Amino acid sequence: MKKKTRIIVIVILCIIAFLYIGDKAIDMQAAGYHNPLTGKIMCGDYSVCLHEVGHKIDQEGGRISETEGWKYAVTYYRVGTYSYPELRDDMSFKIMFFPGIGGEMNQCKNPLSYCFWHGGYGGHRELYPEILKWSNGNPENMPEIFGEFYDWNRIDELMREVWKG
Repeated sequence: MKKKTRIIVIVILCIIAFLYIGDKAIDMQAAGYHNPLTGKIMCGDYSVCLHEVGHKIDQEGGRISETEGWKYAVTYYRVGTYSYPELRDDMSFKIMFFPGIGGEMNQCKNPLSYCFWHGGYGGHRELYPEILKWSNGNPENMPEIFGEFYDWNRIDELMREVWKG
């Protein structure tokens, strides 16, 4: 291989590593991360911890966010709050227009971003932990229809483990 070609290959590999590994490292430190293989949660902010705990609860419950019951509850809530404005609460518009459910899935427009190449952010799998985050981990702050889908004792237990704030 010629020296010039070797340099080009190395530069391309460095760019790929930066886009993939660098972006993931930033995500884990600034935003948070739940590793579904090890169960480990990394987070530095209370609301981010709630979101990542939501992912873990979803996984431990057998992917609650992919069940017909969860999807029906989301649809029922969205249609109800859309049709009857008097039923709307603080989360209504967030849920009605959540990416991949009520809006465009790929909200990542920057081709240098990790999520741009992995289908974007959204769908039922992301809505599940987001609703937990929006409720601040409190069942009283959550629309009643969703409360039964969360294991509140387990959420409290996990938050005591991961949130050191």
